[in-house]
Amino acid sequence: MGMTNTEPVVGLEGRVAVVTGASRGLGRGIAEALVARRMNVLGIARDRGRLDAWAREVQGARALAGDAADEALAGRVVREERPAVLVLCAGATPAMRPFYEQTWEEMSNPWHVDTRSAFAWLKAALTVPLDPGAHVVVVSSGAAVQGSVLSGGYAGAKRMQWMLADYAATEAKRLGRDVRISVLLPNLNPSTDLGRAGIAGYAARAGVAVEDFQERFKPFLTPEILGAAVAELCARPAAWPDLAYRATGRGLVSITDKPGG
Repeated sequence: MGMTNTEPVVGLEGRVAVVTGASRGLGRGIAEALVARRMNVLGIARDRGRLDAWAREVQGARALAGDAADEALAGRVVREERPAVLVLCAGATPAMRPFYEQTWEEMSNPWHVDTRSAFAWLKAALTVPLDPGAHVVVVSSGAAVQGSVLSGGYAGAKRMQWMLADYAATEAKRLGRDVRISVLLPNLNPSTDLGRAGIAGYAARAGVAVEDFQERFKPFLTPEILGAAVAELCARPAAWPDLAYRATGRGLVSITDKPGG
């Protein structure tokens, strides 16, 4: 599904955007794209050193070191910042081993980081709540669709993010909240540390070279491509009416299935 010139444009310039997981990878690409749209971007990440370096490199961005899975932090930021755009991209790097070679702590880590952070911020979006017209974008994963046998609880955690977004959209409508919810499920790609680890793991499992294995994902999704897609999604929401989209190297592709099947 594409955009047309007749779609209404939402003014983003000067408005607040909050991006979790902003200091690296896809989150960084999203944050930088919103800064380029002249939004007032607050980036949140746990690694203070990396986050401060990011804020120095990205003119106009602000940094807040903290745990995106902290409900108190989520509530405080929503209450004080009143973001027009809230992008949830924080996530743990899963252990790249079959589940039976992992401890329960390793297996469940994505639930404690990825899923819990989505829970915290979507809860705040509905209970603080966000101001009318706000847009929440949950960055899940393509693993939520096809699974990920090499990453323990990761695929289930990312699917639960999708479910939580679906629940939040349903409840926002029921409560009369004018809050838009979107979910993006990025393709596996070699443009981030997480993607490179996944590709390397699956290439080794298949007994093929990394270069040969990753060919199937071309054109590659990059942080810049995803950032541009998120900026357009938020600027022209009427052009993207569905809940969920696969994020590919060619842009966004609608997913009409519900996460619960």
